[in-house]
Amino acid sequence: MINQADVLSPENWIRKVNLLQGLDEDADPTSWMSVFEAENYAAGKTTNWQDLVSRTGIAQNYSLSVSGANERSNYYLSASYNDTQGVLKGDDYSRLSISSRLKTDITDWLQLGGNFNFSFNDYSGPSTYNIYQAIRLTPYGRVYRDEENGLLEKYPATEGIYRTNPLWDVESNTIDDHDVYYTTVLAGNILVKVPWVDGLSVRMDYSQTLRNIERDYFTHEGNYVLEGTSDDRQLR
Repeated sequence: MINQADVLSPENWIRKVNLLQGLDEDADPTSWMSVFEAENYAAGKTTNWQDLVSRTGIAQNYSLSVSGANERSNYYLSASYNDTQGVLKGDDYSRLSISSRLKTDITDWLQLGGNFNFSFNDYSGPSTYNIYQAIRLTPYGRVYRDEENGLLEKYPATEGIYRTNPLWDVESNTIDDHDVYYTTVLAGNILVKVPWVDGLSVRMDYSQTLRNIERDYFTHEGNYVLEGTSDDRQLR
């Protein structure tokens, strides 16, 4: 999406469709335009759908770490948080991670160590991955049926199925998308330096990784929009 497709200008798009309709390229296009298209054409209003579904990507990273040591022990603790908004509206991601390490000498011959790592990844929310619609939609389509209140028009050219507003999944509040991942890693070790055999030591390690994935996707059945032009087409 960073490199947007080079699509026809509104004027050249009209010329192309005129020719496809068997008309002169400079003919009046309102003979084949839908109601929404004709209204916007008369008002000189166009939409760049690729600009509409994209934005400036922002990535924020925060981290904090603490460490310390004495003659017998040392420790390290860190935490980080990442929040990313992709270049496509709705493409959001956040991550929280915590890590800690501890090592201590209980005696001259016994050493204990342990690691703990936790991460939480959140990919929730529907995204505008159907860039195909943003590339092929009519530049004279209607984006909002109530722009003042931010109510989207699902079918920018009055008919649907193959021509749907690319922002519908993201901004219509008709889809709940929960998609998160948890990972926890626990590790520990014991080091025994055998005191009666010079240079001999025994180390035992243990580790366990726990992963949990939560995925829930729900489309609210009560929010369907009929094709057409009236403003009362949304069924609840």
